[in-house]
Amino acid sequence: MVVKAILRVSSVQSQEIFDRLREAAGTIYGADDRIAIVAESTLLTMQMRRLDAKAGLAAFADIEEARGWLLSV
Repeated sequence: MVVKAILRVSSVQSQEIFDRLREAAGTIYGADDRIAIVAESTLLTMQMRRLDAKAGLAAFADIEEARGWLLSV
């Protein structure tokens, strides 16, 4: 599965919410999935990069970078 999430109106989350997002992402997505998260704020991009250490998840500030990464496989 290839997923692209665009977080244009989202804000940085509290630690509690972030922990729940991390748990959900680990449950929903598997090792073969590729997930690109695009966030407009640098701080939110950094937070999303911490979601999971799986090789198939990456966060970007630029939508074209995310698209290129998703299509690079």
